[in-house]
Amino acid sequence: MRSLNIRIRIIRFAFGAYSANNVTNQTAETKMRLILIILFSVLALPVTAQCVGENLIESMTEAERAAFDQKVAAAPYNTGNFWRAQKGDSSIYVLGTIHLDDPRLAKYLEPVWPIIKKADLILLEGTREDMKRLEKEMASKPDMMFITHGPTLPERLPKADWAKLREAMSERGIPGFLAAKMQPWYISMMLSIPPCAMNGLAEKNGVDFRIMDFAEKNGIPTRGLEPYDTVLSIFGGDKPDEETDMIRMALANANSGGAMIVTMMDSYLSGM
Repeated sequence: MRSLNIRIRIIRFAFGAYSANNVTNQTAETKMRLILIILFSVLALPVTAQCVGENLIESMTEAERAAFDQKVAAAPYNTGNFWRAQKGDSSIYVLGTIHLDDPRLAKYLEPVWPIIKKADLILLEGTREDMKRLEKEMASKPDMMFITHGPTLPERLPKADWAKLREAMSERGIPGFLAAKMQPWYISMMLSIPPCAMNGLAEKNGVDFRIMDFAEKNGIPTRGLEPYDTVLSIFGGDKPDEETDMIRMALANANSGGAMIVTMMDSYLSGM
């Protein structure tokens, strides 16, 4: 046990800015409520900054930006993504993370490493061991990812929706015959990743993985915030109409992924 009882809690983050200075401004007197806008998959697959597109926030009209800024201002702790709760000699740090890789992250994370190095424990969305367990379970239970009985997606969706889905999945390197039998939650996850990012799925160099690498190098223990299969059990309880609605919503944004990634990363990095 280290002399400083510090725990680093790593929480996935989608939209927002980061400011290392915020760590000195938040104390235990205030209850921390984090507004987390989740864009990417439940499996936390990392993507790379290969995508191009306009920043959707910067392209807003004046009226749209005013409405957007008003909603942001109404949210608690609406700037930064690094907080500290203090009680006696113990501290808990909460760091918002992002799963995209970007060369700018190296400099961006420099203020964080000295704090993480003093940690007794790092809590992550999922550790490498959690991911291995999940991969093993999915490989041994095909019905987690694929429809093994009952109607397939072409039978459940209107023809127009299935045609759009088949095209969108083909752009991501997944043929229609395979997409037809994929579970709706997995289809929705894949649609959230734009084609421009598919080749970078194996790089695993977003903030979470960088923190895991740092923890391993410095002998700091890591642990998952929840059981590795928690989110899968949540999706497993969806009703059939909820599943098809989820696919339609994902399809509506399937072609804007590049711009959304650019916007997300710019927003995440803008606090420095």
